[in-house]
Amino acid sequence: MIWIVLIITGAIAAVIAQSKGRSGLGWFIYGACFPGIAIIHALCIKENKDTKKQCPDCRSWVDRKAKVCKNCSYRFTKKEMQVLVEEEQAKQENLNSRNKVAAVVLVIVIIAGICIINYIKAMNP
Repeated sequence: MIWIVLIITGAIAAVIAQSKGRSGLGWFIYGACFPGIAIIHALCIKENKDTKKQCPDCRSWVDRKAKVCKNCSYRFTKKEMQVLVEEEQAKQENLNSRNKVAAVVLVIVIIAGICIINYIKAMNP
């Protein structure tokens, strides 16, 4: 019975967060591990503007990949779309470098943990 509640709370948190441009899977796990807290948190977070762009005509936020504004039918130019592609590539490169740093830090922490455990075992025969 408890598993059903955890799955439901995870799904609710995921749906709310995904509607705000966040990771559905990440928020599902968060919602299943911390029911209630994750739902309240998902309701309080702001919309992720990285997945949106602002229409120059009506100033509403539309999907980043949209070629036409859903509110005023403004057609984005090829130049505007190219700028978005370049920004996306720069963000991806930045994310890749951050992931590499995080991986190196994780390896260092694991090695340090193994060394500490072996040291403690050696001190207590």
